[in-house]
Amino acid sequence: MSTEKQEERRVICTCEWCGGDIFEGEELFEGNDCFFCQDCADNGDIAQCDYCDRWHHFEELSEVANRSGCYVCNDCIACDGDIVACVDCGAVLDRNYDGANYIESLDDYVCDECLQENYRQCEDCGEWFSDSNGDIQYINRYDAWLCEACYESRYNEEEENTVIQSYHAGRCCGSNTLTYGMVFGNQNRSANPTFGMELEIDGGGETDEHAQEIMAAATGDEFGNDLMISMHDGSLDNGIEFPFAPMSYDFFKKNIDLENMCKKALSLGYTSHNPGTCGLHMHVDRRYFEDGPCNSQDLETILLAMFLENIDWIVPFSRRKDFSYCYINGHRHDDASKITPHKQVDKVWLEDAKEKGDRYIAVNFCRDNTIEIRIFRGTLKASTIIATWQFCQMFCEFVKNCPDLDSAVEVHFEDFTAKAEERGYHEFLTYCNARGITPENRRGNSIISDEE
Repeated sequence: MSTEKQEERRVICTCEWCGGDIFEGEELFEGNDCFFCQDCADNGDIAQCDYCDRWHHFEELSEVANRSGCYVCNDCIACDGDIVACVDCGAVLDRNYDGANYIESLDDYVCDECLQENYRQCEDCGEWFSDSNGDIQYINRYDAWLCEACYESRYNEEEENTVIQSYHAGRCCGSNTLTYGMVFGNQNRSANPTFGMELEIDGGGETDEHAQEIMAAATGDEFGNDLMISMHDGSLDNGIEFPFAPMSYDFFKKNIDLENMCKKALSLGYTSHNPGTCGLHMHVDRRYFEDGPCNSQDLETILLAMFLENIDWIVPFSRRKDFSYCYINGHRHDDASKITPHKQVDKVWLEDAKEKGDRYIAVNFCRDNTIEIRIFRGTLKASTIIATWQFCQMFCEFVKNCPDLDSAVEVHFEDFTAKAEERGYHEFLTYCNARGITPENRRGNSIISDEE
């Protein structure tokens, strides 16, 4: 068309993308409160949204991952209920087509690729669950991936005297229940800290028969005599967790045959230190601290501060190299040699550690009734377990008697050894000596590999 004829025609609007004039009689490509010209369409600069049928520049369009060659505009992404985003990678999906997978446990959608990479299907109910948050676990005894509800269903259908309990079933065994409200031996919880110990062992199988033999060796009763139970733990390769009812140090030594228990477990092919999958966790009753000078509002800060101030010798004491399940100062895989004592305790980090509510931390505050010290590596050496209990006993006593943060960071290794000598805690002293932990060498020697 000649310039003269173009000028004779009336300009009706301007192209939103190229800014050129659009004349009367030329095709209009309608956008969102705007128009595009034929040239932009021919050049492939614009395309039509398959949901609202309006035209948009390609910068304003997203390809629908589960509809080949289909595009959707930003407006439709925001308001069209059929358009969803993969909760993992953010890919745009149409929920009415294959490839948009609704995950009931999340009440959200994931794409096919993320589904295969990050999720597992429960073999009983068929629902999908995230592989990373513990909602689905491989259960050795059933040789199946099961969600929590289906595992409970299978478990409840078994015989009533099943020995190994579900990880999420609570601390119960038959008609017996282990709770942190129980009192053993008329213990005064204010005068003596009471601990619920959890010991993990691995390599010998997850069988009721083995669990019964070990509990009988410890308590004289194959069901634990109300003092301990056996439990499934998905972090173990082929083992058992043994939670103990909360009890005082003296009650534990009097009523648990620890030497016999460890010998029996070893004879059945279990280890605890060597496999690297096992921990020894100590839960202390919070009520112990209520009547001491330690302000209950500051309890967690004081406890963490003392723990970090002594971390240089607590690390070799724990025998750990991998801190994946009990990380320190925000690091899950810390090399023990890189962990330094906190002479100037970072109050910001203390508050952060308390607020995160992460149970996989060396000192865990997630429970309302207890505080968990979970830094210790597992062991089937009875003297090491006793030394660990003695440490926790003394540590909690020091915490209880600290009125403030400043006094907490003045408690050091020498104070522990002095109290141990006063109490006759020979296991603690012998244990520290074996690892070369001294006032002059608080980091001790290299971690002993032949614990068991």
